[in-house]
Amino acid sequence: MSVMTIGSANELRGFQQRWALVAERQRAEAQAATVEQKLDAVEALMLSIDDFGWREALDDDAPIRARWTLLRERLSGASNARPR
Repeated sequence: MSVMTIGSANELRGFQQRWALVAERQRAEAQAATVEQKLDAVEALMLSIDDFGWREALDDDAPIRARWTLLRERLSGASNARPR
C-alpha cells in the first residue's frame, strides 16, 4: 500500500478542498436518494458483514440484553415502590 505525503501548505489546501468537494457531493446524493435507494444501500451493507469481518461483533448482543434487563428490573421496582 502506498502512502500519500503532503509536501507543502498549498498541496494540503488542495487536498482539503478536493475532499470538501467529495463530502459535498456525498451529502447532495444522500439528500436526493429515494427511500428505496436508501434501503437498497442499507441492505447491501447488511449483506456485507462477512466481507468486513463484522459478524462476530454484531452477533454479541449480551451486553445490550443485560442492560435492558437491568432497566426493566429498575423500572418495574420503581413503579411498584410508588405510593398509590
